Amino acid sequence: MKGRFSLRLNDGYLSFGNLGEKGLLGELSDSRVNLDNLIAHDVIEHSVAHRTKKYVTYEDELRATGAIEFVRMGEFEMYKEVSTTMPWDYHRELKPVPYIIGQHLINERHVDVDLIRYLIKEGHSVHNSRCAAMHVAWGYLQKQHYYNDYHGRAAHDFHFIKHNVPQIIQEFSWEEVYTGISVYFDTDKQIIRTSFIRKYEPWINHY
Repeated sequence: MKGRFSLRLNDGYLSFGNLGEKGLLGELSDSRVNLDNLIAHDVIEHSVAHRTKKYVTYEDELRATGAIEFVRMGEFEMYKEVSTTMPWDYHRELKPVPYIIGQHLINERHVDVDLIRYLIKEGHSVHNSRCAAMHVAWGYLQKQHYYNDYHGRAAHDFHFIKHNVPQIIQEFSWEEVYTGISVYFDTDKQIIRTSFIRKYEPWINHY
């Protein structure tokens, strides 16, 4: 896999891509924040469009949670992750997956019925529980197809980004005038290249 992503810094807080506060990863100086996993998750387990989008929906996050299950098999408690990702605002119902996708997921038995039961017991509505399980299954299937059912390659890509995050973050401390950093990566060739997104200062000659 190869591509680009960016990180933005505002008043010491790091965010992913163009998401601003909606993509807030945490305070740069807070060692308790696992930036390695968070950034690798945004790059590898979300869709490619996530790297440039200006907003992220509950449905996006649920599909990314399904992708986690493929990329990081058995490394986290998926049911709890899905429950905490879902909306608790009862005025906001989850949007269902497209009809043709839903029929395929049901016909091929990709939907985890036990997950639906768990979410209902956790207090989520039947509608939201069913939609969530569908989005999770769709996200898993999308990532599975992207990697041609090769889990090892997906795990390799995730850990390559994760391994390089500390160095990328460290580069923030080497630059004084910036708003962020752009990262080019090629996981097959083991390449990481960074360039700074500089803050415009009127007294600097930009020509």
